[in-house]
Amino acid sequence: MGLFKCKLCGKVLSTNFLSVKHNLCKRCFIDLEELYDKSGIHNYIRDHGLPENFTPEQLAEDLGLNPRNVVLLYELGFFERDIQVYSHAGKERREKLAGELSFELNKMRIRKKINQARDSEPKEINKTNSNSYGGSLYRRRRRF
Repeated sequence: MGLFKCKLCGKVLSTNFLSVKHNLCKRCFIDLEELYDKSGIHNYIRDHGLPENFTPEQLAEDLGLNPRNVVLLYELGFFERDIQVYSHAGKERREKLAGELSFELNKMRIRKKINQARDSEPKEINKTNSNSYGGSLYRRRRRF
């Protein structure tokens, strides 16, 4: 069991925490997640996009946040999911997936209508005297 020092608060902790790979204590990691959710970074990236020469310090300045926290969020990969979602290549991929989804939903609707029509048709009742398969072969015949 090793020890590490949290990047934000400076506490010395054991390595049994989930966020050890980021050198953050559990409380600081949760605080960063809350900061990301409540600060509007996601909305800013969606509305303005990120330029090619993006730096986390510029984003922190634009949003009025502590640059240290924004840099840590960037290092932890919080922005990557937003950048992928709002990129042009991602838009084409999302449109293709949406088309495939609508196609599959239409197929399901058609199958449902066919099944409903089949269930609503009156069924013919076959009243012939027939035995089940093999019933007549294996039934003992009585000889008198």
